Amino acid sequence: MDTNLIWNTYIEMGEKAFRHGQYDVAESMLRAAIKEAPTLKKGPIPLPQVLENLAEIFCKQKRYLKCERQFKRTLSLYMKDGVENNPNVCRILYKMARLYLLQGKFSLAELWYARALESGKNCSSIDPDMHGKWILELVRLWHSAGETDTAMKAYQEVLMLRIDMNPQAQLTQSDFAP
Repeated sequence: MDTNLIWNTYIEMGEKAFRHGQYDVAESMLRAAIKEAPTLKKGPIPLPQVLENLAEIFCKQKRYLKCERQFKRTLSLYMKDGVENNPNVCRILYKMARLYLLQGKFSLAELWYARALESGKNCSSIDPDMHGKWILELVRLWHSAGETDTAMKAYQEVLMLRIDMNPQAQLTQSDFAP
Protein backbone atom coordinates (compact mmCIF):
# COMPACT_ATOMS: atom_id res chain seq x y z
CA MET A 1 0.00 0.00 0.00
CA ASP A 2 1.15 3.54 -0.74
CA THR A 3 2.80 5.01 2.35
CA ASN A 4 1.89 8.55 1.31
CA LEU A 5 -1.78 7.57 1.12
CA ILE A 6 -1.65 6.12 4.64
CA TRP A 7 0.16 9.25 5.90
CA ASN A 8 -2.42 11.56 4.31
CA THR A 9 -5.31 9.53 5.72
CA TYR A 10 -3.91 9.77 9.25
CA ILE A 11 -3.39 13.51 8.85
CA GLU A 12 -6.90 14.12 7.50
CA MET A 13 -8.52 12.01 10.21
CA GLY A 14 -6.44 13.75 12.89
CA GLU A 15 -7.38 17.21 11.63
CA LYS A 16 -11.06 16.31 11.43
CA ALA A 17 -11.05 14.87 14.96
CA PHE A 18 -9.30 18.03 16.22
CA ARG A 19 -11.93 20.28 14.63
CA HIS A 20 -14.65 18.25 16.37
CA GLY A 21 -12.94 18.41 19.76
CA GLN A 22 -12.02 14.72 19.78
CA TYR A 23 -8.49 15.32 20.97
CA ASP A 24 -7.69 11.73 21.96
CA VAL A 25 -8.59 10.49 18.48
CA ALA A 26 -6.67 13.36 16.88
CA GLU A 27 -3.61 12.53 18.97
CA SER A 28 -3.79 8.84 17.98
CA MET A 29 -4.04 9.70 14.30
CA LEU A 30 -1.16 12.17 14.38
CA ARG A 31 1.03 9.75 16.34
CA ALA A 32 0.30 7.09 13.70
CA ALA A 33 1.28 9.58 10.98
CA ILE A 34 4.54 10.34 12.80
CA LYS A 35 5.35 6.61 12.88
CA GLU A 36 4.88 6.50 9.10
CA ALA A 37 7.13 9.52 8.50
CA PRO A 38 10.44 7.61 8.10
CA THR A 39 8.99 5.57 5.22
CA LEU A 40 7.56 8.52 3.30
CA LYS A 41 8.73 9.42 -0.14
CA LYS A 42 8.18 13.22 0.12
CA GLY A 43 4.74 13.95 1.46
CA PRO A 44 2.78 17.14 0.92
CA ILE A 45 2.60 17.81 4.68
CA PRO A 46 6.02 18.00 6.36
CA LEU A 47 6.73 16.26 9.65
CA PRO A 48 7.27 19.54 11.58
CA GLN A 49 3.72 20.60 10.74
CA VAL A 50 2.35 17.32 12.12
CA LEU A 51 4.40 17.77 15.30
CA GLU A 52 3.09 21.34 15.61
CA ASN A 53 -0.49 20.08 15.29
CA LEU A 54 0.20 17.44 17.95
CA ALA A 55 1.55 20.17 20.25
CA GLU A 56 -1.68 22.13 19.74
CA ILE A 57 -3.67 19.08 20.81
CA PHE A 58 -1.60 18.84 23.99
CA CYS A 59 -2.15 22.54 24.61
CA LYS A 60 -5.94 22.15 24.28
CA GLN A 61 -5.77 19.30 26.78
CA LYS A 62 -3.61 21.40 29.13
CA ARG A 63 -0.80 18.85 28.86
CA TYR A 64 1.71 21.65 28.78
CA LEU A 65 4.94 19.67 29.27
CA LYS A 66 4.15 17.47 26.29
CA CYS A 67 3.12 20.53 24.33
CA GLU A 68 6.41 22.25 25.13
CA ARG A 69 8.43 19.20 24.05
CA GLN A 70 6.60 18.98 20.73
CA PHE A 71 6.98 22.69 20.01
CA LYS A 72 10.70 22.50 20.77
CA ARG A 73 11.08 19.45 18.55
CA THR A 74 9.16 21.26 15.80
CA LEU A 75 11.31 24.34 16.21
CA SER A 76 14.52 22.32 15.92
CA LEU A 77 13.28 20.74 12.69
CA TYR A 78 12.27 24.11 11.23
CA MET A 79 15.67 25.54 12.19
CA LYS A 80 17.65 22.65 10.74
CA ASP A 81 18.97 24.93 8.03
CA GLY A 82 20.22 27.35 10.67
CA VAL A 83 17.72 29.97 9.52
CA GLU A 84 15.76 31.54 12.36
CA ASN A 85 14.08 34.19 10.24
CA ASN A 86 11.43 32.18 8.45
CA PRO A 87 7.66 32.30 9.05
CA ASN A 88 7.48 28.79 10.52
CA VAL A 89 10.13 29.54 13.13
CA CYS A 90 8.50 32.86 13.99
CA ARG A 91 5.09 31.22 14.43
CA ILE A 92 6.48 28.55 16.78
CA LEU A 93 8.30 31.20 18.82
CA TYR A 94 4.99 33.01 19.35
CA LYS A 95 3.29 29.74 20.22
CA MET A 96 5.97 29.06 22.83
CA ALA A 97 5.34 32.50 24.35
CA ARG A 98 1.60 31.74 24.40
CA LEU A 99 2.25 28.36 26.04
CA TYR A 100 4.22 29.97 28.87
CA LEU A 101 1.56 32.65 29.31
CA LEU A 102 -1.12 29.99 29.66
CA GLN A 103 0.94 28.48 32.47
CA GLY A 104 1.51 31.84 34.16
CA LYS A 105 5.26 31.70 33.46
CA PHE A 106 5.52 35.37 32.55
CA SER A 107 9.30 35.73 32.44
CA LEU A 108 9.63 32.77 30.07
CA ALA A 109 6.77 34.13 27.96
CA GLU A 110 8.54 37.48 27.66
CA LEU A 111 11.79 35.78 26.59
CA TRP A 112 10.08 33.79 23.85
CA TYR A 113 8.06 36.82 22.81
CA ALA A 114 11.25 38.89 22.44
CA ARG A 115 12.79 36.12 20.38
CA ALA A 116 9.67 35.93 18.19
CA LEU A 117 9.70 39.69 17.66
CA GLU A 118 13.34 39.60 16.59
CA SER A 119 12.66 36.71 14.25
CA GLY A 120 9.67 38.53 12.77
CA LYS A 121 11.65 41.71 12.15
CA ASN A 122 14.23 39.75 10.19
CA CYS A 123 11.71 37.87 8.09
CA SER A 124 10.27 39.78 5.17
CA SER A 125 8.05 36.85 4.11
CA ILE A 126 5.80 37.02 7.20
CA ASP A 127 2.39 38.44 6.47
CA PRO A 128 2.10 41.55 8.68
CA ASP A 129 -1.55 40.78 9.41
CA MET A 130 -0.65 37.32 10.75
CA HIS A 131 2.26 38.76 12.69
CA GLY A 132 -0.12 41.28 14.29
CA LYS A 133 -2.64 38.55 15.13
CA TRP A 134 0.04 36.48 16.87
CA ILE A 135 1.01 39.47 19.00
CA LEU A 136 -2.62 40.38 19.73
CA GLU A 137 -3.24 36.88 21.07
CA LEU A 138 -0.40 37.42 23.54
CA VAL A 139 -1.71 40.91 24.38
CA ARG A 140 -5.08 39.40 25.34
CA LEU A 141 -3.44 36.75 27.52
CA TRP A 142 -1.15 39.25 29.27
CA HIS A 143 -4.06 41.62 29.79
CA SER A 144 -6.32 38.91 31.24
CA ALA A 145 -3.48 37.87 33.58
CA GLY A 146 -3.16 41.43 34.88
CA GLU A 147 0.19 42.00 33.17
CA THR A 148 -0.99 45.30 31.69
CA ASP A 149 2.43 46.92 31.25
CA THR A 150 3.69 44.00 29.18
CA ALA A 151 0.39 43.87 27.29
CA MET A 152 0.66 47.56 26.43
CA LYS A 153 4.23 47.20 25.16
CA ALA A 154 3.18 44.31 22.95
CA TYR A 155 0.15 46.26 21.73
CA GLN A 156 2.45 49.09 20.70
CA GLU A 157 4.30 46.58 18.51
CA VAL A 158 1.00 45.77 16.79
CA LEU A 159 0.39 49.46 16.17
CA MET A 160 3.87 49.80 14.69
CA LEU A 161 3.14 46.87 12.37
CA ARG A 162 -0.04 48.61 11.21
CA ILE A 163 1.81 51.82 10.52
CA ASP A 164 4.51 49.91 8.62
CA MET A 165 1.82 48.21 6.53
CA ASN A 166 0.19 51.52 5.66
CA PRO A 167 2.26 54.59 6.54
CA GLN A 168 -0.68 56.85 5.65
CA ALA A 169 -3.03 55.05 8.07
CA GLN A 170 -4.83 57.17 10.60
CA LEU A 171 -5.07 55.74 14.09
CA THR A 172 -8.57 55.71 15.54
CA GLN A 173 -9.89 55.42 19.08
CA SER A 174 -10.62 51.70 18.50
CA ASP A 175 -6.88 51.15 17.89
CA PHE A 176 -6.31 51.76 21.58
CA ALA A 177 -8.90 49.31 22.92
CA PRO A 178 -7.32 46.27 24.63
